[in-house]
Amino acid sequence: MSKSDKDKALIKVIKNVVIDTSVSIADTMTGGSVSIIKKIAEHTNDFYNEINKQKLYDFYMGIYVLDDKSEKKLSKANLAFLIKKFVQDDEASKTKLYSKLAINIAKSILSDDERIDFISTLSNLTSYDINFMRKVYVYDNFKIKSFKNKDEQLLNISETRDGRQIKSLNKLYSNGLIFEPNRGKAAHQYYKPTNYLCEFIKLIFDKHELTPDAIDEIEKNKADIFFRSNHEYISNKDLYDEKIITPLKELGCSVIINTDEYGPYNDNADIYIAIDNDTPFIKNDDGEQYLSLIIEKNEQIFFGNNHAPTTRYNILASYIFDDSDSKKQSVLSIRKSLKGHIKSVASIF
Repeated sequence: MSKSDKDKALIKVIKNVVIDTSVSIADTMTGGSVSIIKKIAEHTNDFYNEINKQKLYDFYMGIYVLDDKSEKKLSKANLAFLIKKFVQDDEASKTKLYSKLAINIAKSILSDDERIDFISTLSNLTSYDINFMRKVYVYDNFKIKSFKNKDEQLLNISETRDGRQIKSLNKLYSNGLIFEPNRGKAAHQYYKPTNYLCEFIKLIFDKHELTPDAIDEIEKNKADIFFRSNHEYISNKDLYDEKIITPLKELGCSVIINTDEYGPYNDNADIYIAIDNDTPFIKNDDGEQYLSLIIEKNEQIFFGNNHAPTTRYNILASYIFDDSDSKKQSVLSIRKSLKGHIKSVASIF
């Protein structure tokens, strides 16, 4: 090493890199650092050519693996633009995504302009941005454990204080991939995927890559019916298991029984049912007593009085307490009532 360079750490590192890559540079080279930089520039060109050869090979092999016999159309201009953007992209981890995009846009009915646009979008995003975009998509399409609903999930992402995530949110927004559905409102402002995101993400990911498991999240347990385990149910559990839960299962419904403190954060259902805890039995105008049920299509019945529904769905109390030899008929009547109530609620928009 020349005397003038021996105390220059950066030049030492650069020279070592050059030597390690089989480019010999004489220590006594005239011009010192200037000549070294020139040599590095020449070698860097070769170095990147080799990198690009490997990248293009990986890109080609990615297409080779994904390709099938289905008809594909990709103009020379589109292919040239895709390869140009791919070669310019410094992230080798995106190679597979470029291969998938090439295959999927070639199989699509997208116009040339739309294809160019999707290629540009992939080029504009880092791997981190893309994985964050995938999280936004999953949070909008699945119910995740530890959140009470999708709004809370998306709010959790949108209100992040993580610097990289904030950068990604801005990047996704500027590329037309997310929007604010509640923009202008005082509260609950969060981002949701645009239709453009939903179309784009399916061009670069397979279906199994767009699930909670794929991003290390856990989807809520799913059932047809979530039955709320409140004080009234617990105090008469055997009765309600026999006269409500069993008939629901006999109707072919899967049932989860859980509490309002824990359940909605871990369980998800199409229909939510609870016995009215305050007034479990009421007397109607016909003089008969009825069991009063709350039946809703979402989990809001569990979160505060602001969301407490006023509609009640009744079952004749005499059916519930029938312990006679003819109670089989009462069970059939209970089942019929439950089926009718659930159908009625399910049809509500």
